[in-house]
Amino acid sequence: MNHADNQDILSWTLFYMSTKSNLTESDIFHAITNQFGHIKDVNEISNKVIEKLNRLKLINDNRAANKICNKNQHKGDIFLRHILKQKGISDDDIEQAIKSIPCEDQRATFESIKKSESFMGLSKNETQNKLDRFLTGRGFSPSISFDIAREVASN
Repeated sequence: MNHADNQDILSWTLFYMSTKSNLTESDIFHAITNQFGHIKDVNEISNKVIEKLNRLKLINDNRAANKICNKNQHKGDIFLRHILKQKGISDDDIEQAIKSIPCEDQRATFESIKKSESFMGLSKNETQNKLDRFLTGRGFSPSISFDIAREVASN
């Protein structure tokens, strides 16, 4: 196969992949190199294919970041930043995506009210400690976790 044939195969493969999920540029680059590493000039071809998919608006890190944040609204900002950073999304796109969902305080309050129902019969201190650990474990910032746990446990 020649260079153009390899690029066409990769283009169609990535087109198909991009319709199936929210892939970032980094995801696509890793998928290409893992699946087609045996092809000569795979990195050069990968970059050309990614450019083409960007031009066609088939991949978009900002859109992928927004979808990931929307899907994981029950998690805190620390968790969301970590996951998005792992996917190779830029800091600007990460901050934009996090701003597109309700603020961390609101999300933490909602999650702790739901969770507190399972703590009926526990003392205020026990409830507060469990809620604090629950929220921190979900990637909410420690200060928000503590404040929201105290507030919800008091009510």
